[in-house]
Amino acid sequence: MGVRLLLPAKTQLATKTLVKRTSLGMVAAAVALLLILRFAVNFDFGILINLAGDALNVSGGTSEDVIIRKAQYISMMDEWANTPLVGTGLGGVASYVRNAEQPWTYELSYVALLYHTG
Repeated sequence: MGVRLLLPAKTQLATKTLVKRTSLGMVAAAVALLLILRFAVNFDFGILINLAGDALNVSGGTSEDVIIRKAQYISMMDEWANTPLVGTGLGGVASYVRNAEQPWTYELSYVALLYHTG
């Protein structure tokens, strides 16, 4: 739909109905999927929301995973600041090591990519 905005006005007008039908179909499919998950599989969205909230709450989290994730983040970002353009290289190890057998593995993959490659 974003690319459609770059098309000429005549083409945008010609595809208007198609976009409306596709959007409506996608919304209907999403609602149907949510209903199937809730009633057929007894999926609890409240638990999912709580888990996502705990995973994203690094400032006041008290669980061990949150504390470890916060320590990894701070360690990698502090060391990345020393070499922001080229990173530390693939296989580089930050000062905080969670796993002694594989010290280069990190749970925060996007921060690790920034840390390794700059």
